[in-house]
Parts: sequence; structure tokens; C-alpha cells
Amino acid sequence: MSMWDRDICQREIDTIDEVLSMRYLSTGRKIEHFEGRMARYVGSDQCTGAFLGMTPLRMALPAAGPGDSDLVITTTFSLAASGNSVL
Repeated sequence: MSMWDRDICQREIDTIDEVLSMRYLSTGRKIEHFEGRMARYVGSDQCTGAFLGMTPLRMALPAAGPGDSDLVITTTFSLAASGNSVL
């Protein structure tokens, strides 16, 4: 059973192919372009892109500021990275 129906246009497929043909996936002009556009979109002067699931979680959780006695809830429908980022 599918969890969602894909809605991917040819432009998106071409962009993915272009990125996958680059030497590095997490650096370079595409990620810089993404970071700049995302920063503007959220009204910030900075943005950092991350391509591994645990990296953005490890960056975002401290920014949210939970304390030692706070409860952090995550989903069971996830990889270990969700729970590991809380530890």
C-alpha cells in the first residue's frame, strides 16, 4: 500500500539527475543556491543545508532548547536517527 502518490514533474527529475551527476551532493552551487533561497523564504540571513537525516536533527534539537527535565517525543515510524538525536 502506497503512503502517498508522487507528483514529480520532469523539471524536478532533471534537477535531481543534475545534482546526482555532481561530484559532491552536499556542497557546491546547488546547495548554496538552496541555502540562500531558504534563508530568504524564512526571513533569515543564514541557512545551512544538511543531507543526512541525523545531521539536521542534531542541529535543530539544541536550537529548540529542551532542558534536562523536558520530555522530547518522537515518532516510532522513523529510523534510529530520530531517537539518537535526543540522546
